[in-house]
Amino acid sequence: MPMLSSKNAPLMKNLRETLPIQLSSEAELRPRPEEPFASRPRIIYLPSAPILVSILEYTQQFWSIWPLAFSVTETGERVFPGSVPMAVRFIEQVVVSPSSGVAARALVWLCLCLQELPKDFNKDTPLSLPWKTSKLIDYYLREVGHLLQVHSPPVCSLEFIEALALQYELFIFMGRPCSAWKSTRTALNNAMILGLHGFVPNERKKEIWNALWIQDRHLSLFLGLPYAVPEHFIRLDQADENDTLVRRILRKVAIISGHITDRNCHQLEASYSSTARIIEEMDELKEMIPNVWWEPTEADITGLYCLLHLPYVRMSAKDKRYSYSQTAAFESAEGMVRAYLNMRLIGTAPMNCHFVDFMAFSGAAILAADLISKNSTRSAEEEERLWKLIMELARSMRDMASVLDCSVATQSAQVLENLHAARYGNYFGPEKFEVTIPYFGRIRISRVEKPAPALAQNVIQFETNVFNIQLPTDLQPSCELTENWSSGWDFDYTYEWQDVFNFEQVGS
Repeated sequence: MPMLSSKNAPLMKNLRETLPIQLSSEAELRPRPEEPFASRPRIIYLPSAPILVSILEYTQQFWSIWPLAFSVTETGERVFPGSVPMAVRFIEQVVVSPSSGVAARALVWLCLCLQELPKDFNKDTPLSLPWKTSKLIDYYLREVGHLLQVHSPPVCSLEFIEALALQYELFIFMGRPCSAWKSTRTALNNAMILGLHGFVPNERKKEIWNALWIQDRHLSLFLGLPYAVPEHFIRLDQADENDTLVRRILRKVAIISGHITDRNCHQLEASYSSTARIIEEMDELKEMIPNVWWEPTEADITGLYCLLHLPYVRMSAKDKRYSYSQTAAFESAEGMVRAYLNMRLIGTAPMNCHFVDFMAFSGAAILAADLISKNSTRSAEEEERLWKLIMELARSMRDMASVLDCSVATQSAQVLENLHAARYGNYFGPEKFEVTIPYFGRIRISRVEKPAPALAQNVIQFETNVFNIQLPTDLQPSCELTENWSSGWDFDYTYEWQDVFNFEQVGS
């Protein structure tokens, strides 16, 4: 990207005059300090004007998908920016606004922009960031935490709650679902104290409330935790019924997510009839979605189907009543992979979301487990087709990791590649490859030598739980997806389902 000057860029001249941190061209090129922020912990650093503009110009394509993107104030003004000049003024509030909530909201929004930058953004140019984006994001989040702790008691302002709703999205993108869940729970608690659950006519408050309970229901299902908002506090009044179809679909998805959570949390008392009722709700949801929408909405819907049916997959081997759930789960798992690959083809720049990477990996790993299983009834042609799809996903994730900082994609690709190699007897990786994957289970791959003339074997072991895939908290250092899956998991834990598969090693 060429360097901009104020002489031929009026916007740049305006930025230099209005931004609180004004830098001369010499200052912009000054030597970078070794440790940022050490001497001015409460004076917030912002990128210089040219760097900030380049960040905003690159990330503008993502703004519309973030929470509350089109929310408006009581006077009809947009809460969040829709153009680069608006975004500059929005971020300027970090240092000029007397409201800590406004400053926190702007900081989290800037973090979302930073999260989407590629690894080589403006590399080796005067417009490069002085520090890694991950370090800047961590710094800004510490500032947000400080503002929230010091300036929000006894209750947050609306601006703080909006900041927490955005922070949920940021943590989802960063592959930190536990942190995201805590953010939205804090926001919900404060929203209830402010009365946002009370069917207020204020559109901004109503939009905040709807965003929060939807976030909570989605993530509670994934984490295996109870949701916070009972159904009688979910707005389904006439105004909402006349809302856009997209929003009604999102609400329906969230409500169904809550019903699956109820079933999973009461697994001992729940019968398959509760699943049958949810299947009927899913059919109603499908009827709401126009055919032309299926591709962009496929990830949410197929993921929901998979979570609905997955607990019954292993039961189908002994009880044919669950065969429908088995088929539906595998079809949904394939849909999750295809949705990911389709999504990566849309737009001019890849979206950096570790959580989406993980959901696609989960779908592929579920397919791989079935393909490896002795009980698989798939034809050789079908098996070849699905392995080809799985390896296409692994390649896509490798490509993504070459552009973005994607630790989840990198680890996912490695696991899928090793599973494929072991299945076809050409695994020559570590003698014992073991990963414990948060919210999934444990996979072991090993090479076992046999006395001649027998061939050596590749051994694959899968372990997982049926309903609740969350490990006890005392067994893991962190519940976040970006942890190193292959280290720090030395514990004795028995999963509910285990199976071992052996394949002769080719060329041994």
